[in-house]
Amino acid sequence: MGIVSRQTLILIAVLAAGSACAQDTVIYKTVDKNGAVSYSQDKPAEDAGQTVTTISVPTLPPEQQRAANRALLAMDKREDADYQAHREKQKAADARIDAALKRLQQAEQRLAQGSQVRGGDRVGNVNGYTRLRDSYFNRVSQLEADVARAKQDLDAAYSARDQY
Repeated sequence: MGIVSRQTLILIAVLAAGSACAQDTVIYKTVDKNGAVSYSQDKPAEDAGQTVTTISVPTLPPEQQRAANRALLAMDKREDADYQAHREKQKAADARIDAALKRLQQAEQRLAQGSQVRGGDRVGNVNGYTRLRDSYFNRVSQLEADVARAKQDLDAAYSARDQY
């Protein structure tokens, strides 16, 4: 934004400096008897039913007009390039979000599957009862930690995209 503002100020300075050498263009405003208004650079024919007003419009010499047009074109190209770079960064950030979301979904699926009690997850007690082994709790704890990391990664990806 600072670059565009600086360039705009430079363009205004060029135009202001050129106004000292400016030529005046004459515009004729014609209002006919019905109230229809028209504008022309050519002097209208004298007609009793119309009112003609002369308007002086200062213009730049042709070389300054071309310089101003080149400056505007260069600004447009830079703005287009800046926009394109910004858009590419957004697309990359969106791709990171998609990948993080996919990793989160996979981690949640692994947690759902890993939380199911398997045949070797139980150990028998003296009274005929069973209990879950420590390996089951360790597995579920690890899978929950994986889901938490995947959520953090997704949050970080969203935060990074919000910077653009």
